[in-house]
Amino acid sequence: MEREYQTKPVSRGHIRVLNVEFSEQTHEAVIDFETAALDSPDLPSYTAISYAWGDATPHRKVAIKDGSFVWLSRTLSDLFSSLGARLQSVSLWIDALCIYSEQSSIKYLNNWLYGPYVFEGLDSCENIIQILSNTAA
Repeated sequence: MEREYQTKPVSRGHIRVLNVEFSEQTHEAVIDFETAALDSPDLPSYTAISYAWGDATPHRKVAIKDGSFVWLSRTLSDLFSSLGARLQSVSLWIDALCIYSEQSSIKYLNNWLYGPYVFEGLDSCENIIQILSNTAA
């Protein structure tokens, strides 16, 4: 039976990185989450995704290696489709997926409380991809 992934808190000074593998034939993604200490020399290289949250309505399911799944918004679904057509694998930090869900709800209530969680993900990344707009119909 499929079950939706439930995020778990990570310790201060740690982040959750999303490792994505794409099928060569279908370009469908399978993901896995990795928790890493920001001050570790073994911190994985990852790309942070910066985008406007916009409509968070679930658009597409993505499988997780543990048998569960996550929902992607339209913007993130489009991103995964684009990356899957170009790459076999990528490590990402996407706030909507990598921040503990109880923390991400703070965004809508008190932006000043949300800031430290975003800073941790953006501060240690190798690259940042900024999605300026979603032109899909």
